[in-house]
Amino acid sequence: MISGMAQVLRLVPVVPRETDISASIVDAIVRLGLGVVTRYNSGAVVRNGRFVRFNNAPGHSDLGGVLRRKTPGRAFYLEVKRPGKEPTPEQETFLEDRRACGAIAERVDSVEQALIALGFPELLAPSRRT
Repeated sequence: MISGMAQVLRLVPVVPRETDISASIVDAIVRLGLGVVTRYNSGAVVRNGRFVRFNNAPGHSDLGGVLRRKTPGRAFYLEVKRPGKEPTPEQETFLEDRRACGAIAERVDSVEQALIALGFPELLAPSRRT
């Protein structure tokens, strides 16, 4: 209490950053030996007075790789989003194009969703296998 008044606390849920979710997914894939994974970055820099873009493929997924277990050699692409956020139309098109070629291509917002998308729900605790 402050000066006879009840102090009110406002609790705000912590929503993980996309980069933290991506790092956790990469860590899980590597530690569990599920495959080889690459984190794709995009952006631009000024180099020698020139504007240079890198990874400028429209809608390219955040993570991509190849599975080592269960379906060895199968490509995967994961678009990582914060909970409640959806991919852009370009990202949806990128994922759809990869699915059409036989790759796993999904939007995920957690390690659990990534493991399910990659076909490894059995690696989750029984209560999280939905």
